Amino acid sequence: MKFKVVVLFALCFGPFVALGQSKFVELETKFTKQTGFSARFTQTNYNKFKKTTTLLQGEVKWMRPGLARFEYTSPDPLLLVLGEKTVWIFDPLLENVTVESREEVQRIDELAFLFGSKKLSELYTALLSPAHQAKGQGGGWIYLKPKKFTAGLAELHLKPGGGLIQGFLIFDHQGNWRRFDLKEQNADKPPVLSDFVFEIPQGMEVIDKLRVSH
Repeated sequence: MKFKVVVLFALCFGPFVALGQSKFVELETKFTKQTGFSARFTQTNYNKFKKTTTLLQGEVKWMRPGLARFEYTSPDPLLLVLGEKTVWIFDPLLENVTVESREEVQRIDELAFLFGSKKLSELYTALLSPAHQAKGQGGGWIYLKPKKFTAGLAELHLKPGGGLIQGFLIFDHQGNWRRFDLKEQNADKPPVLSDFVFEIPQGMEVIDKLRVSH
C-alpha cells in the first residue's frame, strides 16, 4: 500500500535569511500551549531521481497528547487515524483497512513535537542557513537540523503563522522533499476525541498487523 503521509513541511533561488533563535523559542512555546487544531492542507512531494512532483490535498487534525488524523481527498482518498493505542489506515479504493500498534508510529521521533510527547528543542538545532532548498519555498522559514542522525530526514523547515504554523518542509538525505501548506485552521471546528477513533466498515478487508506483531 502506498503510504502517502508521513505525519508532517523562493520563487527563485536567492539568499536565505533565518528567523533566528528567538523565533525558534517562540514557536516551541506555541506548540507547548496548543491543545489541538484542524486545517486543510496541500502536500507537494518532489522526487529528485525521477524529477517529478506530485500534489495531494486533504484535511489534518491534531490533538494533544499524540492524536492525529490525515484525511486525503485528492487525487485519491486515503484516511490515516492515529488513536490513543491504535493506528488505522483506510484505503477506500482498495477496500481495506490496515490496523497496527501506535508504538510503530511513535518510533518516528522527528515529528514527536507535533504530538506533544517531546519539545522541539529536544530534537532539533536551529540553523542560520539551510543546506537544502525547495523550488518556490520563499522566505519566513525556520531551518532545523536533527540533533541525531535520522533516516529519511536531513532537515526540517517550519513556517510560523496562521495561528501556529503555515507549513513545514521535510528533506531527506537524497534531496527529495515533502512540503505541507496549511490553511483555514479551525475554520470548521476544532478537533474532538471522536475524530481519532475509526469504526471499520462492514465487509471491509482488514490487514491486522496487531496480531502479526504479537
